[in-house]
Amino acid sequence: MSSRTIEGRSSRARRTPEPPSRPGVHPTAILGDGVELGEGVSLGPYVVVGDGARLGDRVTVKAHAVIGAGTTIGEGSVIHAQVSIRERCQLGGYITEFQANNG
Repeated sequence: MSSRTIEGRSSRARRTPEPPSRPGVHPTAILGDGVELGEGVSLGPYVVVGDGARLGDRVTVKAHAVIGAGTTIGEGSVIHAQVSIRERCQLGGYITEFQANNG
């Protein structure tokens, strides 16, 4: 990351934390048959959750993410935008998944 100095101060970009997601299922999310959602789960716009997937309490899935059929995601986990978790995967609690940057 490059930085420039303006009037003696660094102008390096700073990442501000995202506000917490509100629990609930966005109206554009698609849920397969037999999906189990824990308490306080947040599913963003255009999320797809496959048949029989189980999401623990307080799991957040951001926009355009895909959770495969039969996958289990433990409590407190965050799946960021555009991440795909394949079928029958098991993730423990408090996992954070980001999409790889191929740039």
